[in-house]
Amino acid sequence: MSSPSKIRIGLIGAGNIGNVHLQEFGKLKEECEFVAITDAYLPLAEQRALQYGIPVVSATPEELIRREDVDAVIVAVPNQAHAPLTILALEHGKHVLVEKPMGLDSEAAKEIVRAQRRTGKTVMVAHQMRWEPLSLKVKEQIDRGELGRIYTAKTGWYRRKGIPGWGTWFTQHAQSGGGR
Repeated sequence: MSSPSKIRIGLIGAGNIGNVHLQEFGKLKEECEFVAITDAYLPLAEQRALQYGIPVVSATPEELIRREDVDAVIVAVPNQAHAPLTILALEHGKHVLVEKPMGLDSEAAKEIVRAQRRTGKTVMVAHQMRWEPLSLKVKEQIDRGELGRIYTAKTGWYRRKGIPGWGTWFTQHAQSGGGR
C-alpha cells in the first residue's frame, strides 16, 4: 500500500546493480517503495517484481518513466543509455539516481545538467564510495583545513569483485577485431 509520504521509485534495469538497489532501498521501507520495474529482458524484471513485491512490470523504460505513480527513477542499465534515460526521466518530472558514468562523454553529462536545471529535479550519480568512512574522514579534514590548500589530488580504488565474464568477452572481442 502506497503512502503519500513515501518516495515511489521506478527501477530501470533489473540486473546485478539493479538488484543491489532493490536490496539497499528495501531497507528504507518507511521512506520509499518500488512501484514499477523494467528491464530489456522482461522475464528478469518479472522475477525481481515477484521477489521484491513490485506491483508493476513496465514493458519499456519510456513506459515506466511516463507513469504518474513514479516520483523517482533509478537508471541501472548499460552506460550508453544513462544520459538519454536520465534526460527523459527529468523531462517527465522525475528525480533520478543514475549509475556511473552519467554519460559516455562530457557533452552527455552537460546535457543531463542542462535538463536538471530546466526541470529543477534532483539528479545524483551513484558514486557510493563518497559515503565510505575513509572518504568522509578525508572530507572532514579538508573542511577543517588540516590538509592545507589542495590544488590537485589523485585517488584509486581496488575492486576485488569484477564484472563476471568481462575479461573473456573483451579478449574474444579484441581478437575478432571488434576491440579496435
